[in-house]
Amino acid sequence: MSLLNPLPPRQIREQQAAPRGIVQGGADAAPVSAVGDGPDDAGTFRTYSKIDMKQLVSAGKMSISPSNREIALASRAGLYIIDLENPSNVPAFLPQGGMWEIADVQWNPHPSWSQYILSTSSEKLLVWNLSPSSKMHIERILQSHFRAITDINWHPSIPSHLATCAIDSWVYLWDLRSETVTTKIKPTMGLSAFNESATQVKWNYHNEHVLATSHNKHVLVWDNRKGSVPLSTIVAHDSNIYGISWSRLSEAEIITCSLDKTIKTWDAYADPSTIQPLGIIQTEYPVWRARNLPFGRGILAQPQRGRLALDMYSTDHPEEPVHIFDGFSEAVTESVWRIRGGGNTHHDDREFQLITWDRGSSDPPSSLREEVTQAAQKFSASKVKIVDINLNSGTRKCNLEVHGHTSLFIRILFTFPDDYPAKSHPPTVDIDPNRKIIPRKRAWFLRELRKICSQNILCIEPCIRFLLGLPSGGQDVAGAISNQKPFSLEEDDSEEEDVEIEKVPDMESGGASLIQQNQPPRERTAQAVFSTNGMLVRIIANDSTRPKPGTLPSHNDPMAAGKSNHHLGDLPLALRGLAKMAKQLPALTGPANADAHDFADAFSTQPGVKHTSTGILGPMWNRGMPFKARGKGKAI
Repeated sequence: MSLLNPLPPRQIREQQAAPRGIVQGGADAAPVSAVGDGPDDAGTFRTYSKIDMKQLVSAGKMSISPSNREIALASRAGLYIIDLENPSNVPAFLPQGGMWEIADVQWNPHPSWSQYILSTSSEKLLVWNLSPSSKMHIERILQSHFRAITDINWHPSIPSHLATCAIDSWVYLWDLRSETVTTKIKPTMGLSAFNESATQVKWNYHNEHVLATSHNKHVLVWDNRKGSVPLSTIVAHDSNIYGISWSRLSEAEIITCSLDKTIKTWDAYADPSTIQPLGIIQTEYPVWRARNLPFGRGILAQPQRGRLALDMYSTDHPEEPVHIFDGFSEAVTESVWRIRGGGNTHHDDREFQLITWDRGSSDPPSSLREEVTQAAQKFSASKVKIVDINLNSGTRKCNLEVHGHTSLFIRILFTFPDDYPAKSHPPTVDIDPNRKIIPRKRAWFLRELRKICSQNILCIEPCIRFLLGLPSGGQDVAGAISNQKPFSLEEDDSEEEDVEIEKVPDMESGGASLIQQNQPPRERTAQAVFSTNGMLVRIIANDSTRPKPGTLPSHNDPMAAGKSNHHLGDLPLALRGLAKMAKQLPALTGPANADAHDFADAFSTQPGVKHTSTGILGPMWNRGMPFKARGKGKAI
């Protein structure tokens, strides 16, 4: 983590900053506070520091408190709270113990609600309460999304209001006010773009009813007073949008950024049919985040890859960056502004410090783990399962189970080179043999997956989409994915699958037979029941008396009836029905002369006979005594 103290360029700094009275909230800047009001009370504000926190390598998202003194870092394990005035102290840790990567964390920007922090855990929203009087740090868990949450945003003027968006295309508005913490809170409103995953949601700083969301290549502007129909839809970019930010100076201005290497400024209230960008910034790298500065008319751009620096642009002079924050050895994953001053009502006396966080996202193992987990989060757990991840150098592998269309179950193994992700060194892909997939189909399947890997720097999600029969989702291999015919599981008579057969013990024949590995369980051919005198009787189908498939013994043929019942002897009437049912059971597999006793054999009329099927002596009634029901005096 780095604490930077830039002096903003004159063409940005001298322009009028946000008017007094507008709350300086949101994801990228904290409100004005009294931290270090005097020149002798600057603390760490005027110093450049780099804090080594390798133990927090799993943390990926960062937010600043409204007092501008603490930083919250979120990880799967929990929250780390860092005191910026004493950054060398051990951070406070609030455990969570989750298994999902954190998509976002947001500290409430209002001093009156400064005890609340929001963080994501897949489709759940965790509400943290840092108040000493709170019995539990996680006060609430909000859940209405059915896919992973991608962004959260506190309302800039109403402390208890917030918005969330998710891969399920839904945007929910929430109000955390309730009488008790046990009250289940439901969204106050739901908005949906239908079939387009949401990546960002941001409230307008000037109009408390207006918010914007990004979906694939589009930006939707909403007014919560006008129902679930957006005010306007802006087709903003040629590739996925991963960042939007409202202007603090103009209600209508909003900026967007995309992987198409552009940052654009728009009039959100313009006619969608004739709308054109107000300004375009062309970069040399895919842009992950672009945010309006908390001062003047400027934009801070954060690359997704390809550059280890942050560029600051002037909105009025977008040709070249007016300032570059460089010197990073690894890619920056998050940045926030720390603000000092703001108490002078005659002029803007605020100062700003940029705080950045890089956790080694350029480190291949960390990048790979994040890519795998984020890709898996986008799909239902019943569809995609991470079996194993090994990130050790030289043996970097990932094993996934995918339940695709037409009941396809497949296990796919990725083996990654040490310099992945790099387009020149794609991973190798293999598929575990599957008895439902013939070799020719498996070869075609592997060929298409390897083509996808060669055409995508980040290839795991496109491969999963292909396995599930889904569109490419805006990737560069749309032709290789969305145009492919669905994978067929139909058998091909021209080829036989070469499957490995191994010996598996067979309970009926003592392990003598061979069955195919992973073969579905055989049909049941035997059953055991306890008789009324406490003896265990095993019922087994007799292959010699088994009717042919699709036929039943004729009840009109007296000869057939005699043949089918002659062996029953003086078997009690109550058990004869079960004896007849036993003959309808399927035949046993194995040698034709295998031991098989039907139900009637278990009740032989010969006294003292020891049966191989049960290993017990014949029952008492075999000695000439009539069978009597337990507890009753008359014979059956």
